Amino acid sequence: MRYSPLPQPQTEWLQDFFCDGLWGGGTYTIDRTPCRIKLDQNEASWDWPEAIKKSILQRCQEEPWNKYPDPYVNEVLDAVSQYSGFAVDNLIIGPGSHHLLCLALSIFRQRRRGQLVISRPSFPLYESHAKNFGLEKRIWPLTQDFEFETESLHDLPAHSYVVFASPNNPVGNVLAKEHLEALLQAHPHSMFFADEAYFEYSPEPYTELVQRYPNLILLRTLSKAFASAGIRLGYMIGSQPVIDMIRKVTLPYLVNRLAAVTVQQLLTDTTCLQRMRQQVEQTMVERDKTIESLIPIGREKGFCVYPSHGNFFLQQWEDAERARTIYTYLRDECSILVRDVSRGPLLDGCLRVTVGCPEENQAFVTAMRALAS
Repeated sequence: MRYSPLPQPQTEWLQDFFCDGLWGGGTYTIDRTPCRIKLDQNEASWDWPEAIKKSILQRCQEEPWNKYPDPYVNEVLDAVSQYSGFAVDNLIIGPGSHHLLCLALSIFRQRRRGQLVISRPSFPLYESHAKNFGLEKRIWPLTQDFEFETESLHDLPAHSYVVFASPNNPVGNVLAKEHLEALLQAHPHSMFFADEAYFEYSPEPYTELVQRYPNLILLRTLSKAFASAGIRLGYMIGSQPVIDMIRKVTLPYLVNRLAAVTVQQLLTDTTCLQRMRQQVEQTMVERDKTIESLIPIGREKGFCVYPSHGNFFLQQWEDAERARTIYTYLRDECSILVRDVSRGPLLDGCLRVTVGCPEENQAFVTAMRALAS
């Protein structure tokens, strides 16, 4: 039996239940056009071998599917602790790092002191989360060359919280460790959220800083370097009092059995860890090789490519409309899907390209070389 559409409430009445930002906001969308080469979501270019998948599935078969798992999957927490080097009391796990960021913002938004500061350009969900929560925000703009400028935060009031990514999506730049440390020292009563989704690719992750500064929180994920975007697991690292507060509002049973079993194997199996590190190294080699190949093509065709510390890079066209035309050309004529970020703040003319396997990267370079000047 199929029911007819449900009745619609009056807009004026319904609007009273939601903040203005949520009512006027949009949802996260991506282009789902099927393409031969998919370079639009910063997914790993490699998948796990069938033998490892079978091992994981065998362990899942041995689990009782009709019973709830451990509400806070302590075995997974132990595996994350072993991999990251941080104590269990300094960790929270959840279905993706941005779920955890959203959770943290939902707590800190109750405090009306200080400011919410979000770097720009960066991952768009930071700003959409703030809008959906009805939070006023201050923008921390990158320079014209997409670099962090810490001087603009000198007047940051106490009890503020600053959200940024390093390596920064979609640019690929990093906030130097010494510059972040200076901010942490200058603003000891403000909280800094560093999204380190790509930290395995980073030349200077903040692992050492979070051990010394209680006003720093790190967000990490297994989606990127571990080629586990389909599993959805992220973790937060912070001082115990902060983690204890956030854990109080963390719902139980957020991590399902398949994800739990998978993560335990990937983080504790020596073969899996070695394979991950090898693939990360190969991806960085491919990234730098691809960027180097594109630089002379860009001089001729009218675009530049920025250096990157992630598994992606940013391509900027001199003409913003040209960038959207190229995006459509790649998708429809070449069956190559990249990410059009040109409508994002400060990103005129920009396309973000994931580093794929060698054949995929070469196909992208060939498509750029074939363009009319």
